Amino acid sequence: MNITPMQSSRLSHGHTELIHTIRHCGLTSGLQLCLDAGDALSYTSGQSWLDRSGNGYDFFVGATSSSEGSDPTFNGTAGRRSSGEYWSFDGGDYFKYNSANETWMENIHKNNAKFTMACWLYIGSTATQSGFAGDYQTGPIGFIWQHTNTGGIQFLVVNTAFVMQVNGSTATAGVWQFHAVSVDEAVGANGGFLLLNLTKVSFTSTYASPSSSAATATFEIGSVGGAREPLTNTSRMGMFAAWTEALTETQLTAFYMATRGRFGV
Repeated sequence: MNITPMQSSRLSHGHTELIHTIRHCGLTSGLQLCLDAGDALSYTSGQSWLDRSGNGYDFFVGATSSSEGSDPTFNGTAGRRSSGEYWSFDGGDYFKYNSANETWMENIHKNNAKFTMACWLYIGSTATQSGFAGDYQTGPIGFIWQHTNTGGIQFLVVNTAFVMQVNGSTATAGVWQFHAVSVDEAVGANGGFLLLNLTKVSFTSTYASPSSSAATATFEIGSVGGAREPLTNTSRMGMFAAWTEALTETQLTAFYMATRGRFGV
């Protein structure tokens, strides 16, 4: 594919659809989920945020296919691909997967987990703990990706007790930031890392006695699962993607550089 100067400029500044950016960066291997608030084929109207990966893993806007109080609000003009196209949250909103968890979702909390999740977020307040994604309810099994009530980024895997609990950098409220978690559980030492913009925190990826059973809750974005700990009021989300590959720091840096311009970072 030949990239013209104009196309190259658009890609370098993030003003293209996320799925095209992922392809341009060579990150389609293992791609499971590609949600983009600025892509008219991902959202124009209605009660679903549509997956552009080609897998059809669509999410309800809110808890169900009906309009209700848990629905995030779409802002901007469909397909414009600017910082003005995003989902806003009021402290009780989230996206819920529209079916039973897929195998790749369930594998996140299991032995030999191998995955990456990445998103662009504007956190309204770091004073209240809230979730980026998860499938953990009040029961004992699942994963949690969140920030704490001091803004620290965490990734946790639960099998009654925590079998993985790692901490990353501290998020800043009121600005757009890029977040990613990459894990290859079988690697062990330095087999995982959390990324906040370009700040990497590595960790040992081994899960201690993980469950082989299903997660307690359906996969949700904007909460930790089961409608618990939703993103705080005035938070925003522009993109969310997931892979069954443990992307490297170099790959995620390329992803960050190719998308940051849309959010003025």
